[in-house]
Amino acid sequence: MKLMSLNQNNNSGFNCWSLIQVEVSFIPGLPQVHFLGHADAALKESVFRLKSAFRQCGFEFPKTQQVVVNLTPQHIKKISPGIELAVALAILKMTGQGPEWNPSEFVGYGEIGLNGEIKFPDAGKPVQIPAHNKLLSGPGFEKYMEGFSLAHLRDLESLHWLDKTESRILQKPVAAV
Repeated sequence: MKLMSLNQNNNSGFNCWSLIQVEVSFIPGLPQVHFLGHADAALKESVFRLKSAFRQCGFEFPKTQQVVVNLTPQHIKKISPGIELAVALAILKMTGQGPEWNPSEFVGYGEIGLNGEIKFPDAGKPVQIPAHNKLLSGPGFEKYMEGFSLAHLRDLESLHWLDKTESRILQKPVAAV
C-alpha cells in the first residue's frame, strides 16, 4: 500500500517541505515495525503511539506479522512526526479495518496521540501539495493551507465517517432510541 505524506526539511537553515512516499508491507515473523529510508529516532518511536492509538480506538494492530515501512526518496532524512498518520492509514487499509475509500488519494500528515487523537504538527510555514491530492490531517492545519482540498480528522475512529467526495467529516450515526 502506497500513500503520500509530507517531510519537513531543515537544510541550511531553510524550512521547506517535500512530498514523500510511504509504502507499507507485511512479512511473516514476530510483530515488529521496521522503518526504512533514513527515518529519524522520533519517527521510529512512533510505533508505540500507533499501537496504543489502535487499541484505544478499537482497531487491531498486526500481531503475527512484521510491518515494513519504506520511506522514499531514500536519501532524504525523514524528520517529520506527521508521517505517522500515513503509516496508520496504510496499516488500517491493509488489515481490512480502514475506510472504504482509497487513502492513496490523500496526503496523510498528522501526529497521532496515545488515545488516537490526530493533530497537525506545528509547521511554522505554509505547506504546498499537488492540487490533485487532498490533505488529510488533524485540527490546526487550516492556517497553513490555502487553496487546497482539506479533510479534518479528530481521531482514527473518525476515518470511517470521512466523505472523500466532499472532503469533510460526516457525523457519526446516532443510534435509534
